[in-house]
Amino acid sequence: YGPRILSIKLKTADQKGREVAVVLVSAYAPHSKKTSLEQEEYLKNLEECINDQSEKDVIIIGNDANARLEKKTKINIDDGVCGLYGSPADSKTGKKLREILSYNHLCSATTFFKKKYLSTTWRGLQIDHFFVQKKDMKRIKNAGIGWNGVDSDHKALTLIVRIAKTLHKNNGSRLVARKKLDLALFRNTVEMQKQFNESLKIKYQNLTSQQTNTDEGDKEVLKIDLLKTCMKQAGEEVIPILAKKRKEWFKEKAGILEPLIKKRNDAMKEHTKSPSNVTKKRLQSCRKKVKVAVALARRTWYSNLTEIICNRADKYTVQECWDAIRLLERGESSSKPYRPMQFKKPDGSMCQSTEENRDVVKNQLDEMFNKESTFDQSIIDKIKLRPLRPELDKKPNKEEIKRAVNGLSSGKASGDDGIPAEYYKALLIDDENYKLMVEAVQEIWMSGAYKSEVELVKTVEELDKEIISKNVKDAHELDKENKKKIVQHFERKVMQRNKDRDTTMRHCQAPSGSAERITLTQRMNERIDK
Repeated sequence: YGPRILSIKLKTADQKGREVAVVLVSAYAPHSKKTSLEQEEYLKNLEECINDQSEKDVIIIGNDANARLEKKTKINIDDGVCGLYGSPADSKTGKKLREILSYNHLCSATTFFKKKYLSTTWRGLQIDHFFVQKKDMKRIKNAGIGWNGVDSDHKALTLIVRIAKTLHKNNGSRLVARKKLDLALFRNTVEMQKQFNESLKIKYQNLTSQQTNTDEGDKEVLKIDLLKTCMKQAGEEVIPILAKKRKEWFKEKAGILEPLIKKRNDAMKEHTKSPSNVTKKRLQSCRKKVKVAVALARRTWYSNLTEIICNRADKYTVQECWDAIRLLERGESSSKPYRPMQFKKPDGSMCQSTEENRDVVKNQLDEMFNKESTFDQSIIDKIKLRPLRPELDKKPNKEEIKRAVNGLSSGKASGDDGIPAEYYKALLIDDENYKLMVEAVQEIWMSGAYKSEVELVKTVEELDKEIISKNVKDAHELDKENKKKIVQHFERKVMQRNKDRDTTMRHCQAPSGSAERITLTQRMNERIDK
């Protein structure tokens, strides 16, 4: 790639025998005394070299860049080009190089590792680098100045890369995803709701008996917390997990495809565990059967849809024909295509891009939030107040709670507690659980606060005492800190006065004890004291 860049591709394999291609690139950038045309041509050749490689290749660029790259700061943290151990600032050529590296998802591996000594490579500057792709930084074990036995004014760099070793994902810190239950099936199956209620009764009795038999029985636990815990456990026990979304052609032939896929997966596990020619042939045979079955399922799905459209007058309704047409338009995907929202411009035309949408929303928000309006207080005073309704303070009865539960929307995502509306609606068909839910709601109503997240609700008087004591303490601390600052200020002044006096006495050339020296000293002391 031009006279300054050389690359070579090495084909190797990891522990599982998968092919890994390593691209080694050696590049020498023009120094600052070269013309700008030479520097631009070099950067163009470097970008061409990077673009010629595959996404799966491991690219390692050893580069005498003749450019300094600034270490990671708040300003350049988004590009991810450098770590914490780069140069203090970008050079002129470094800024152009940083743009190319950021655009091609490359980074300087030598700036991500702290060194015991200085990391400069040439005359106190860090202008030599190893560039790798950001996705391959997990392979880099170490990078920086290494062996110095080279006849050059540059220090040699070393890079330790793991190529043959299989990289495993770290799943230790991954959060456990909440199980997705088939709530639609639960909502439409009365028998499943009855099983849910029976399981809930057993779990609630066990949990309440545990609370009374242990030391935790002394603590105040709300019924709603116990009820929610039992509903979660009963739901996971009774309701099946939501099946994976499948494409339409897969659903029609699921009875044929799923057993073949299971056999293929088992063959793959067996071959991975103990690879041999026998397991390899079995895996290839299973893969071939799945491939043939998938192709047949797709052809059958398309032919069935075309038959519905062509023979609509004889066997199918108009609605079925339109459904088939929409499925053909969508294709094999199980999801509908994304269509961005379009806002209307002031002239009546529709927006065609996200930028135009943004401008329309911005203008509407500016007009709404910056509108200055006036009102007449006398008119507001004439408005009659609604009469007080003390009956609203009474605790809700069974019918009111039932109406509120039936008003909850089904099929919506659950909140932070993980309890969907379907669970509460299922309690209405069982008298015992219905009564338990009513008691839990009434308990919250009468207590005046929901204490599931705090052990004790503090009164207003206690909070006022805390605030007052905190303010008094802060005032004492502030007064103490101010006194300390004043003392430090006068100490600095006295030290500066003594220093000025000594300096003046030292530079005074008059003989010791003479009238001239005494007069100078007195004037100096008067000036400092003033």
